Amino acid sequence: MERRKDFFDLLLKPDWIVPCLIVVFAILFLVILPYLLIHSDSGWAKLSAISTYFYAIIMLFTFPVIAATAFFALRQLLEITKNRKLGIVFELSKIQSTKEMYQALRTVHEYSTPEEILSDPEKDFQRRMVSDFWNNMVAWAVLEGIVEPEVIRSRFEQAMKDVWVRLRPLEIAKRIEIERRDHPDWDDERIYSLAEDHVDRVLPLAKLYRIMNEEAVTDNKRPTQIQRNLTV
Repeated sequence: MERRKDFFDLLLKPDWIVPCLIVVFAILFLVILPYLLIHSDSGWAKLSAISTYFYAIIMLFTFPVIAATAFFALRQLLEITKNRKLGIVFELSKIQSTKEMYQALRTVHEYSTPEEILSDPEKDFQRRMVSDFWNNMVAWAVLEGIVEPEVIRSRFEQAMKDVWVRLRPLEIAKRIEIERRDHPDWDDERIYSLAEDHVDRVLPLAKLYRIMNEEAVTDNKRPTQIQRNLTV
């Protein structure tokens, strides 16, 4: 008895009343209507007409529901994408604000000659830390379209330019060491030319720095020009 009482209490809850009424009405409709109509061929015709009518009504409401569902799903997807990209920017900002990154950036900004950095293992490690952050995280994320260029530029543009001015000579000096090891019989001018070309052509921050400078020359165009340049 208790189980039966619990069952009826569940059915009488406000949340269940409307679904139960719909189910009961559907069962009565499907069971009683054919019995009332199907006594002759005209009964079958009436039943077919009524079924077609209800089917048309159902389809009429189905398409707007599908369209509305797709619209809200698209909006939700755009919001998720936006939040993901903003999350990436926040994570980059957190890395930039760490004590270790601050010390590394200070080392890169305050050196006198590239040899001063490359001859000191600790300072060379800091150079690599700065290079990895700005090349392989920030600039790469922009060039690959992972984050919006406008968002990155509004947050990091001046910092990227300042860092690259100081980082470029270090990257060239480091590349010169590699080229000298790989090509011991080449002269200094050829090695420097190859190292400079590699740094300016391969490193993501060099590409992004060049794009930003080209935009600055062309009448200070808006940041969205980056996207057009990247598609060329």
